[in-house]
Amino acid sequence: MVGSLISDVDKSNSKAGKSFKNILFLISLIGAVLIGLNYYFNFTISLAYYDKEILNGLYSLVLFLVLAFFASTTSHRSFSHSIVGVMLLTIPIYNVFGVESNYFLIGIVSHILLDILNKMPVKIFYMLDQLVYLLSTVLGKNVKKIAKCMEKGICFYICYSDGIISKAFLYISVAILLKPFLVIFENFIK
Repeated sequence: MVGSLISDVDKSNSKAGKSFKNILFLISLIGAVLIGLNYYFNFTISLAYYDKEILNGLYSLVLFLVLAFFASTTSHRSFSHSIVGVMLLTIPIYNVFGVESNYFLIGIVSHILLDILNKMPVKIFYMLDQLVYLLSTVLGKNVKKIAKCMEKGICFYICYSDGIISKAFLYISVAILLKPFLVIFENFIK
């Protein structure tokens, strides 16, 4: 569930997005101070000092929170919806949870795939498009055209408030919800 929600940390206009950004900043700051104290003064939390796994988990948590905070500062549907963002956000989760991180990955990827069906572009190649721009100086204009396409993002215009798929889901949902009432009504008439 965290994977499907973390993708929208970049939605700063929502109350939850603002709160999450402030909480992430505070926790990231505390984590960075603890890491700095550990590095410069060999200051460690006593339990973490004796258990390398706990210390590794703390470092992974701080890395995840810093990445999530960075995602919250980018434009909507960019870093947190990109290939690079998914990989970077999943690494600290994998570091702590191992194979169970697949659930996080499934959540974040399914969120992105559903967003691609919408009419607002998803910048799935965010950060990679800059690399392609750099390569275009060497490889030429055709590569620059590819980079411009990558920069715009991907959307299929299928699911949105007045889209065909959304209307189909509405009618199917209404039919499913009405079926028990129709059965009761039929029994009542008999």
